[in-house]
Amino acid sequence: MKVGDRVSVIEEDLRGTVTKISKGNVEFSDAHGFVHTRSTSEVVLYSPELYHEVVPTNKEIPQKPKSKKHQKKPLVLDLHIDKLSNTPEKLSPQERLWLQKDQLRKTLEFCKTHRLKRLEIIHGVGEGILQQLVIDLLDSSVGLSYHHTAILKEQSGSVLVEFT
Repeated sequence: MKVGDRVSVIEEDLRGTVTKISKGNVEFSDAHGFVHTRSTSEVVLYSPELYHEVVPTNKEIPQKPKSKKHQKKPLVLDLHIDKLSNTPEKLSPQERLWLQKDQLRKTLEFCKTHRLKRLEIIHGVGEGILQQLVIDLLDSSVGLSYHHTAILKEQSGSVLVEFT
């Protein structure tokens, strides 16, 4: 390093031209005319060509793993009787409703136990008996809110439940 050399300070955005070198210190002036004094271990020769041959590479940003229980897609419970029983034709209407209600209770308990955030219950359109059973059970449950997926509840074949 000699007087007149361009220098840069390590770990600082500071450059200038050397004006004086004495006893392990370098005095230089920056582009605005301010004079700075640094130790020779903090100053290096400034060479803009130093990085011309270095090709920048784009690193892949690692994706954060998402917890399965907080996925955007809700758990889906289909209460159609053919999904719940292998022999639905052998069940009486009361047994069908009891089976559907029991499955709904178990699924709600599962969601609460595993701290799932959302559950979609598909009850179908039909005569509205199963829909009313689902609404009654949800009304009597605590720690959840629900809304129909269609604008009019009579047109909706499913209910979206959100656990709090």
